[in-house]
Amino acid sequence: MWVVPPGYHDNAQQHRPHLAVIHLETVLQGIHLIPVYEHCPVPCQLKYYNSLDVSTAFHVNRLASYHSNETLL
Repeated sequence: MWVVPPGYHDNAQQHRPHLAVIHLETVLQGIHLIPVYEHCPVPCQLKYYNSLDVSTAFHVNRLASYHSNETLL
């Protein structure tokens, strides 16, 4: 698995994340972003809709399918 961090415009302060609107026709394949969990337990108030916002890095499986492997390499 690869570990990838989210991208920011100002890498030092991490206040302005890279955001973009893309057309659905440009999406080749969806992938799962699995958060990298720290040594402390996950808070109970963390919900599915904000879990991607609070994570500092994600696991991405590069062998999820043949087509995504071709594209990512």
